[in-house]
Amino acid sequence: MLSRKTLQNDRGFTLLEVIVVMVLVAILASIFSETINSSMQIYADQTQRKDTHSDVRRAYDFMAHSLREWTDFPVAPTATQLDFRRYSRFQDNSSNIYYAPLREKYSVAAQILNYQRDDGEWAALYPLIGGGINPATTLFTTSTLGTKQRIIFNLNMTQNGKPFKMLMTIFPRSQGG
Repeated sequence: MLSRKTLQNDRGFTLLEVIVVMVLVAILASIFSETINSSMQIYADQTQRKDTHSDVRRAYDFMAHSLREWTDFPVAPTATQLDFRRYSRFQDNSSNIYYAPLREKYSVAAQILNYQRDDGEWAALYPLIGGGINPATTLFTTSTLGTKQRIIFNLNMTQNGKPFKMLMTIFPRSQGG
């Protein structure tokens, strides 16, 4: 048989105790959700920065390959456009090697770095870097170092409000670069 003392000890929690526990759980839940949200934002920022770095690296490798074979400029370079000629190596089915002139162009427009190739007529624009470029401070320049001419590309971007910069200097092979 149950005694009166046993029943008094088993009666449960007071309303005040339940409210205090609910407030503490709400505080802990908000702290936990803020931590998860900030972690997700950091992950998204780092992923986008890594993707941007990969795009810039791919564009750098692509540009370096073609600009090293540069021979002349049919149109004077501007700050946002580099139009040049190079010789491209081709091999036919008989293992004969040919060198053919090829005209290429890099341009910065609407925050995009574009590439175009002229195989008799200009091909469609191919975006190397698809956005975030600051066209006011991204520049193509040419200069001379000693007796060798060099091509300099200074890329300035903004991704999620954070600056991203790349400086590339190419010495064409035709000058022993």
